[in-house]
Amino acid sequence: MKRIASLFRAACLFLALGFIALAGEPVPVIAILHTNDVHGRFAASGESIGHARVAAIFAETRGRIPATLLLDAGDAVQGTGLVKWSRGEAAIEIMNAAAYDAIAPGNHEFDYGWDRLATLAGLAEFPLLTQPAASGDAPGFEAAALFERCGRRIGVFGLTTPETKQSSAGGFGRYFGETEELLAYAAAMTAALRSAGAEAVVCLTHLGIDDQGFMTSYDLRDRVRGIDVIVDGHSHSRLSEIAQAEGRALIVSTGEYAEAVGLVEFLCEDGCLVPRARSITKEETKDVAPDPAVAAIIAKWAAEAEARGGRVLTRSAAFLDASRLIVRTREAELGNLLTDAIRSATGCDAAFINGGNIRASLPAGDATIGDIDAILPYDTAVLTAETPGGVIREALELSVSRYPEEFGGFLQVSGIAFSFDPAGPAGKRVTGATIGGLPLDDDRMYTISICDWLAVGGDGYEMFVEPFEKPSEHAMLTLIDVFVQHLNLLDGKPPPAIEGRIVPGSRK
Repeated sequence: MKRIASLFRAACLFLALGFIALAGEPVPVIAILHTNDVHGRFAASGESIGHARVAAIFAETRGRIPATLLLDAGDAVQGTGLVKWSRGEAAIEIMNAAAYDAIAPGNHEFDYGWDRLATLAGLAEFPLLTQPAASGDAPGFEAAALFERCGRRIGVFGLTTPETKQSSAGGFGRYFGETEELLAYAAAMTAALRSAGAEAVVCLTHLGIDDQGFMTSYDLRDRVRGIDVIVDGHSHSRLSEIAQAEGRALIVSTGEYAEAVGLVEFLCEDGCLVPRARSITKEETKDVAPDPAVAAIIAKWAAEAEARGGRVLTRSAAFLDASRLIVRTREAELGNLLTDAIRSATGCDAAFINGGNIRASLPAGDATIGDIDAILPYDTAVLTAETPGGVIREALELSVSRYPEEFGGFLQVSGIAFSFDPAGPAGKRVTGATIGGLPLDDDRMYTISICDWLAVGGDGYEMFVEPFEKPSEHAMLTLIDVFVQHLNLLDGKPPPAIEGRIVPGSRK
């Protein structure tokens, strides 16, 4: 009876996930399972399927379609206490156990520094696929891989966004290639893999589909022929948002935080391999039995993270949303709270933090070390310096230059209020700005506090580099300490609401 029940559950799972072909339908001969932008969410949670289930889905799919690969499109090793304490080692061990075949390094794989990424590449039992310009041909990195599974050959090559040079500390000073160069490289890699016998060619990319002034997966799809599927990361997009263009590569992506697993099946139709894609949602996997070996490894690292990060540090009177759309496009309550904390600690005229530095929402009630680490996963220092008003105005222009698109460099502010015209040309959108209630004076010197990321020109804020070459005595403050201290001073009082600090509109 147990055997019958087990078979019945397996059949139900296959039906739920669309794994059983109807009579007369083409049979899948190659499959790609994929994840992207996991950001350390390897444990099952309200938002994540959990990689113990990802591994189980992989095993079940491979049992049905032996020529199956498990791929990740980057930004896996950074983002939560689960992976932070080990500086990414936990992520690599979990991915090894789940039997990943390859990953394309994302910009956040570089966050622990280039040397640490090279070490992690050495620990991985799968290749890190990216352009040689990004890897420098270091051990553990490859440009491409030709996988042979049960007589089927699948070619995979990888690309990492050139934005990494300004969006990750480990990317500073490294060359990732320019768009035309990378498109020519992709065409050459596609041709080489076809010549080597690849029936299907997959480009595993961390490029995204948002136009941020760098190459996107749309550029790749529209200008390089011969790629069957682009498995994409970086823009946290969902498969349903990405349309397939006739005769060009299919772009697939699963959102973020392992909230879904992507599935691409190659069907043999009239002698040709044709890909079809869908996302397997968290709801669909609720009855999947987690892989016990992977679950044990996740539990080991989770216990260590809990031991380090389970202590309650502070308390919040309200939940403050830090979804990407909020902190990267508009005034956010959590952004107000963080920048108010900086200004309170330093006594500066104005404080700024880039929205991309805020990585998780603040829960209502008790907040643990782990909660705060998830919100502020970077070891960020607060710096203070005298800065001309003209530099501040230039920074505000950069902040809103990509609006209404999400931009990790969108500034959350305190002590300053400004309006901007979304229809104005980039560089001339700010229509009015005040500091301390008085109009911003381009010639006046102001004391401002920012995170060290902005001070070294991160997200394109090169105008801050010169003023912050010699920061003030506040340089030893950390953003986490400043934030926790400020929350404790609030002592349960409501955090700042939306106050009109950033106002889209053409009014003066």
